[in-house]
Order: sequence, then C-alpha cells, then structure tokens
Amino acid sequence: MDKRNLAIKINKLKLVFRVFRGRYKNWLRYSRYLGIVSSLVFVSVVFSLLTPIFLTKNNFVNIAQQSTINTLVALGMTVVIMTAGIDLSVGSIVALTSLVAAQTMIEHSIGAALLVGLVVGILCGLINGVFISYVKLQPFLVTLGTMSLYRGLALVYCNGLPIRHIPDKFLTNINALNSLLPIPVIITCAALFSNLKMSLKPVPDRQKV
Repeated sequence: MDKRNLAIKINKLKLVFRVFRGRYKNWLRYSRYLGIVSSLVFVSVVFSLLTPIFLTKNNFVNIAQQSTINTLVALGMTVVIMTAGIDLSVGSIVALTSLVAAQTMIEHSIGAALLVGLVVGILCGLINGVFISYVKLQPFLVTLGTMSLYRGLALVYCNGLPIRHIPDKFLTNINALNSLLPIPVIITCAALFSNLKMSLKPVPDRQKV
C-alpha cells in the first residue's frame, strides 16, 4: 500500500514537472517578443520626452520611409533562411543596384533606371545561385566572397562619391516625400503581406534551420 501511494505521489510530481516545463518553455518563447515590444515602447517614450517632434505624423512617415529598404531586404532574407540558406551579400547588392539605378535615372529616365536596377540585382543573385546550386559551394562562403566583390564594384562605379542631382520628378512622385503615405511604404506593405501569406502556407519539404 505504501509503495502504491509512493508511486502515485511520484507520478503527480512528474505531471507537475511536465506542466511547469511546458509553461517555462512557452514563457521563454514569448519573452523574446515581450522584450522587443518593451524596448520599442521604452525608446518611444524616451524620445517623445526629449523632443516634441517625435510623436508627429511627419516623423512617423519619415521613419516608415527610411525603414523600407531594410524591410524589403529582411523579407527576402526570410525566404532564404526558411530554406536553410544564408546570403551575406544583400547589402552590397542593394548598394550596387542603387548606384547604377541612380546614375541611369540621371542620364536617361526613371523607367530605364528601374529596369536597369532590376537587371543588375537579378544578375548578382544569378551569380550567387550558380555557385551555390551548380558548383555546390556553401552559401556562406559564396555570399561572403560576392559581398566584397559587389561592394568593390559599387565603390569603383561611383569612385567612392555619392551620386547627386537625382531628378525632382522621382523625389516628388515616385519617392513621394510630400504625400501622406509614400509609395515605397505602400510597396513594402504589399510585399510584407505577400511574404506573410507565403510563410503561413505549410511546406512539407521545408528543411529545419
């Protein structure tokens, strides 16, 4: 009888331990998001106390517009990481394509700049893809090398100087500095929605990262 009571108590302790461990794991999982949100709230409160301009519409629009580049790059990297890959050259590709597109915009037109920038970005990604998929090199090593290559090409292309005299038509219409919701923000929101919709779909062959 004593052995039976002891076994029951042991089973209860095991059950309590399992429940506690499950709740602890859930707390660890959600504590990361809580830390990010708390940090964001803290920074917002501090800056709103330091300057009255922080909590204004123009400042929020400015922040949203400046974060579009990093957001679009992060969305692309999300897809790469979901497939157990890595790409270290995205920053250099953005720099190179931006410089080429800006210079083309000055010399020709906005449409030509968008087309040339798209072609340059595709060629850079194609080079990475060939070495990774066909030559069978590790993505980390390939993109580490092309990161330096593309960054060097960007510096050579602009001679280490910023490209100036961007057409006013691009700044006022395409970039939409004076609108309520800039066009880059709209494009980023559409890309974010598409990325989330794709990420939520079950992929049977998805590799574990």
